Amino acid sequence: YAAVGAPVSDGSAYRRGDLFFWKGHVAMAVDDERIIHANGFRMAVTYEGISEALQRISEQEGPGAFLGVRRL
Repeated sequence: YAAVGAPVSDGSAYRRGDLFFWKGHVAMAVDDERIIHANGFRMAVTYEGISEALQRISEQEGPGAFLGVRRL
């Protein structure tokens, strides 16, 4: 995770191609509001709202599961 791209600071607008990392997983932003990823929660590759995904990850995996966002 830390060797990929540059960190995106909190409060920055997300961009297409930003990579979202959490424990054992990575997703890619398709725009400033949605990610695409292989979603074990739905058992399919899905588009998901960024804020909804981050909230779900925090609730399911606990604090610290979300590792951050990196930009290539």
